[in-house]
Amino acid sequence: MGSLFRGEEMCLAQLFLQSGCEYQCVAELGELGLVEFRDLNQNVNAFQRRYVSEIRRCDDMETTFGYLEQELRKAGMKIPSSAVCPPAPSPKDALKIQEESEQLAKELREVSGNRQTLRERLRELREYANILRESQRFTGPLSWRERADTDPLIDPTLSSRHDLRVSFMAGVIHPWRMNSFERLLWRACRGYLIVNFVEMSEPMEDLVTAHSGGGGESFCQRIPCSVNPPTLIHTNKFTAGFQGIVDAYGIASYQEVNPALYTIITFPFLFAVMFGDVGHGLLMFLFALWLVLGENNPKMKNAENEIFSMCFGGRYLVLLMGLLSIYTGFVYNECFSRATVIFPSGWSVAAMAKDKNWTREFLSTNPLAAPLDPNITNVFTAVYPFGIDPIWSLASNRLTFLNSFKMKMSVILGVCHMSFGVCLSIFNHM
Repeated sequence: MGSLFRGEEMCLAQLFLQSGCEYQCVAELGELGLVEFRDLNQNVNAFQRRYVSEIRRCDDMETTFGYLEQELRKAGMKIPSSAVCPPAPSPKDALKIQEESEQLAKELREVSGNRQTLRERLRELREYANILRESQRFTGPLSWRERADTDPLIDPTLSSRHDLRVSFMAGVIHPWRMNSFERLLWRACRGYLIVNFVEMSEPMEDLVTAHSGGGGESFCQRIPCSVNPPTLIHTNKFTAGFQGIVDAYGIASYQEVNPALYTIITFPFLFAVMFGDVGHGLLMFLFALWLVLGENNPKMKNAENEIFSMCFGGRYLVLLMGLLSIYTGFVYNECFSRATVIFPSGWSVAAMAKDKNWTREFLSTNPLAAPLDPNITNVFTAVYPFGIDPIWSLASNRLTFLNSFKMKMSVILGVCHMSFGVCLSIFNHM
């Protein structure tokens, strides 16, 4: 069965990766989002783990990018946002990104410091200019030699150098040591180098392990496990809100029937039974429709208001609740809590007035409406075509009738809902 009815099939597996390609394999698995890793070294200190240097590098890059983003916001520049998540860069590209980002952050700090220094210097020069302007009253105008446009900016003796040399080197290195070796060369040459790594055309045999390549072939082995695997249920932008409601009450066990699919209908309908009103339901529907039509707007996606973000995440849920509230509002014949007359009433008040001998004097002294009595001949003429007859809004026993109607309907719906849940639980044992 599909993932909407049940969770995906899971298994416990052991993954053996060839040395030098573990980063690419883990990056691809991360892009798929189908793997949950287990920590087998919980007792090992974080500083003693193998890939602690790469994790520190990512933390440093996150700090650097946070600083750059903060400075851009201070400058009033808009940061473009993209809905597509970029893939994980290769180790070589990650090293390059780190070097460039750190260089940009360093230059930005220098520029910020120079800007502050120039502001302070400008303030001092303005103060000195005011002093000189005021002192000219006693000393007379000042004169100085202006700099010509043809004057050189630097010393002519430094314009030509003949002591620069270009050299190259070649060799063989293990894939594990490529990043550290490139970093060492980068620092030793102060960035004045061009590095190019090329895989060998023929795999070399490791004299220690007697395997070709970097220590063995990559393969995956399934491990028998008696513990229940985790539950994986794929969602989309429409089903994510309903799945979140179900998960709030409890996550289904592995391979159990997923009730979120049926909640798409039952939850909005039960809400509409409680909230049935044509006017209020229409407002909810229009608000949710506006959110659905603007779901690709970055301002809505990245809204900082918590209530608006919650409504935006459940926009399809609110859309169905508003639509079904309009339907039940027609059943209750209510619009903004007022009765609506769409079809002619099936009750004849004239028959009651004739049977009880009502006069104008009696109605003027007894303004309260009388209860509708179907036992009187010709009072009930026909069944109202759809929903509740609006004549009940004029009856004195209106609340008694409506409360009884809604209570009986709630009991029937509740029993049907519970019976449907029991029927679904049968499939968990099949």
